[in-house]
Amino acid sequence: MANVTLRCADERLNEIVGKKFPDNVTLGKLGGIKWYLSRDILEELFEELEFAIDHKDTKSLQLVSHTDCGLYKELGEDDSDSYEEDLLEAMATVGERFPELKVVGYLYNVETKEIIKYELSDFS
Repeated sequence: MANVTLRCADERLNEIVGKKFPDNVTLGKLGGIKWYLSRDILEELFEELEFAIDHKDTKSLQLVSHTDCGLYKELGEDDSDSYEEDLLEAMATVGERFPELKVVGYLYNVETKEIIKYELSDFS
């Protein structure tokens, strides 16, 4: 059985993700979930997850986002509401598409080093 972490490829997440999810299969893209959302290409993420579910017996997905993200800055959306809204939207969309997965979100504040955990049950 495997767990999957989808994260931004920003190097500032390396330590926190490595410590929190050392045995997870990790998918990383610069911009993380914002990459998929801003390009309206969640189907690509779904394909990656389907592969992980089929070949790794994946049972859970951790979505890790962070503040001070370059892609958010580029899009003019570098504010706490945008980070949280996108994380919750991605969690809900993935959870709806893959109800067999436990989906958990994490928002890491790079300045304070605080990490906030979100579960689907928190906002359903």
